[in-house]
Amino acid sequence: MDKQQLASTVNKVLDEMRQRPIPIGISSRHNPFSGG
Repeated sequence: MDKQQLASTVNKVLDEMRQRPIPIGISSRHNPFSGG
């Protein structure tokens, strides 16, 4: 997977996360992007 493909995948995931907010407790445990 090249950088362009990775960047588009990350953007898609972030967009989905914005559309479906995740409770802080869950996201901090399971979400590597949360920084927790």
